[in-house]
Amino acid sequence: MYGKTKTKAEERRFLNIQDRGCVPCYLESKLQERDWSPEPCDIHHTDGQDHLKTYGNCPWHHRGFRKFQFDDVEMVRIFGPSMARHPAKYRARYGSEDSLLAIQNKMLVKSVEDLARN
Repeated sequence: MYGKTKTKAEERRFLNIQDRGCVPCYLESKLQERDWSPEPCDIHHTDGQDHLKTYGNCPWHHRGFRKFQFDDVEMVRIFGPSMARHPAKYRARYGSEDSLLAIQNKMLVKSVEDLARN
């Protein structure tokens, strides 16, 4: 929740999520068989309240903020659908909030180097 003060554990989670980057970008790199490296990301709350039910979502995947000067068609082709602009396609491609949360939790256990290799 935006007004709720975070605990130290929640703060650590947010920092670790930001270190590991956007979960949909990670999945997209696997789907398109291309290299991946973490980029800065937003913290997405799956239920809007619990700071521990969060996963990383870059500005495109989270808020529909385009990169470079690409239009929506190019953004979807290169980076996949945006939650803000294409919610049904986003869910179909990346799964439910619960599945994205589960992937984030697994990513938090693995190191960034391990993720980049796999």
